[in-house]
Amino acid sequence: MVLRFLLTFIMLFQVPESFAISQKQKIAFRSAKTAYQDDDYSKTIKILKKNFNLKSRKTPIGALQLAGYSYAKLKKYRECDKVFTNLIKRKYYKTNARILRRYKRKGNADEVGNISSTIAIYYYYKALSISKVYLSRFDQLNEGQRSDYKKNILMYANLSIEGEFDDQDPEQIIADIDNFNNKIAAKKYRYGSFIGINYVTWRDRLTLIGQDGSESTLISNSEGLCLGGGLRKFNAEFEYNINGCVGINNATVGADTDASVNYFQKNVPVLGIMAAVGFIWKPKTEGTGLGFHIPIIYRSGDYTNPADINSQFSGTTLDGASSLSFGGLVEGKWFFTKWELSIKFGKFTQLDSSYWSVGMLYGF
Repeated sequence: MVLRFLLTFIMLFQVPESFAISQKQKIAFRSAKTAYQDDDYSKTIKILKKNFNLKSRKTPIGALQLAGYSYAKLKKYRECDKVFTNLIKRKYYKTNARILRRYKRKGNADEVGNISSTIAIYYYYKALSISKVYLSRFDQLNEGQRSDYKKNILMYANLSIEGEFDDQDPEQIIADIDNFNNKIAAKKYRYGSFIGINYVTWRDRLTLIGQDGSESTLISNSEGLCLGGGLRKFNAEFEYNINGCVGINNATVGADTDASVNYFQKNVPVLGIMAAVGFIWKPKTEGTGLGFHIPIIYRSGDYTNPADINSQFSGTTLDGASSLSFGGLVEGKWFFTKWELSIKFGKFTQLDSSYWSVGMLYGF
């Protein structure tokens, strides 16, 4: 690629300004280039620092460039950024000021004017260095500093792309920062709420208690709609919530196995109130979730007094018409933007069967 060709050309053939350095420094610079070609970047820096003041504005351009590339190879990005900042000020002070002024006014790199290949390379290393510092120091930066870093990374990368060379590195810097920011955003917890409607069904076990203390079992099958909602704290992977719903269900009740007990009712209204704390895990499979809830449910059925159904039940009482139960529910969930499909099932202490619900939720 043109960028790599240019870097190789600079390393092999560029020498510092002859009028600015001594013969000893010329020899040291050649030794530093040889060390760089041998991939001994630490030695390159050692030679350069011994023979040149890398912070001085009088330091030859060639020595600064070699130091900058070596710092990048050593992943010493703060030093790399300082060197290329110095280079830009030294070689392109007015040009850089014009480019940055136009970029900030336009908000993009499309109309900043001609960007030479050399300054484009400098911009690339600025973008690379700032991005690496941003990634390594992210947790120590406040929101304002993070915003400034992101703006500068994007600016220098885009200016580098506009330069006269064909290389994918600037685009990769932007992609790496976008991926990192997306992962951070995905981990960040937010707060929200939701409302929903669920179809629920369960089975109660009631007891007829005769005057003589004898007991007969009745089964009450309840089903209906439950309206509710909740509050939640969530990110892309986990959710914690408190939720609940209220419903008036219909129950059908009758004797379990004792044919001699003639007790039967249909469409018995049953009030159900449920509250729960829940946890949802969202695996990497996008749009799905697996949850567990610890609920408490109060239900009360308006069952007819046994004596009013059949005279054989005179003096008989009905136990279990109301109860408070605890349990556990497993939930499968599918997410569709604002809408969510929820399927729950589990057991309660006072219910005779599993509890099932299927519902749709809408999130805010």
